[in-house]
Amino acid sequence: MSNSALATLKVPAHHGNYTQGRSSKITEITLHHVAAVVSAQRCGEEFQRAGREGSAHYGIGNDGEIALYVNECDTAWANSNWEANCRSVSIETSNSATGGDWPVSDAALKSLIRLCADIAKRNKLGKLVKGKNLCWHSMYAATTCPGNYLRSKIDYIAREANKLNGYYDGTLAGNDIPRAADDLVLYIKGLARNGRTGTNMWGYELAIDKNGVALEDPHYSGNTKIPEGGKVLSGHGKAGEWIKANIKKGYHVWFDTSAHVTKGIFRSVSHFNGIRGADELVIYNKGEKSNTNMWGWEVAVNAKGHVTKKRYGGKTPLLEGGFVLSGHGESASWINKNIKVGDTVKIIGGIVRVT
Repeated sequence: MSNSALATLKVPAHHGNYTQGRSSKITEITLHHVAAVVSAQRCGEEFQRAGREGSAHYGIGNDGEIALYVNECDTAWANSNWEANCRSVSIETSNSATGGDWPVSDAALKSLIRLCADIAKRNKLGKLVKGKNLCWHSMYAATTCPGNYLRSKIDYIAREANKLNGYYDGTLAGNDIPRAADDLVLYIKGLARNGRTGTNMWGYELAIDKNGVALEDPHYSGNTKIPEGGKVLSGHGKAGEWIKANIKKGYHVWFDTSAHVTKGIFRSVSHFNGIRGADELVIYNKGEKSNTNMWGWEVAVNAKGHVTKKRYGGKTPLLEGGFVLSGHGESASWINKNIKVGDTVKIIGGIVRVT
């Protein structure tokens, strides 16, 4: 079990302030703050004091310097919880000011991100996830540690550390923000006044409708028009390559702090029943027949969701408990290309899914 090569300073903790060896495999990183403005050397000196009965594996000074206090193969006493101590590598970070939100400097935060990435990579922790393998002191004890500032940055720390380790799996840098290197950004309002993303041309983007269906394949260009009620997903560098590799026209995309993709054949419904307009996709589930003219493709779907009939023309009879899916123009072409007798068609909210 190795230590981080990022540590440029070693300040060994007193042997009475940690346990030699480990009883558990390393499965997490635990974040702490010093509650003072200190150097990495000064933080480590505290753990050299006999009878301190506390220690951390690493410390980061206000200037960003990283120090090693306890070898990773040993168990530091930082988390106020023995089981958490046994499975974690703990990091103390200096504050840049005392009190309030207990902020840390940009230099210290940058070093913390690099150190988390290094620990995760060497110990094969995989993608860092807040509260799972990237944890913090107050998860295990009644304490304010690591302070409001660092707690507010844990998603960011995980995202940036994951980037350093090559994980580009849909984690969003944010909504409606300038897109930086390797960022994945969701544009809802956009940065330009004309309803466009306002991005440069060096990235992949695609428009997504109000129901989360991708309206196009990813294209390498910027300043994409945001569809009414919809969104544009934009990625630079490796995040752009993730878009290109994982999303195609007709896939379903949904969001929380990440972009999630369901591959398959999806299309949004224009409306239910009523008159079918140009290029519209309409579901008819009331009455005896679809309320359509002859210029479109239609499929009859039974109560189990199976397609029993496909035809070009209108007034298709409804089956008991089933519906007719009817398309004109672009939507008609979509039906003809993607649906055949025997397929299963499901209606999920305002979306049609074909399997």
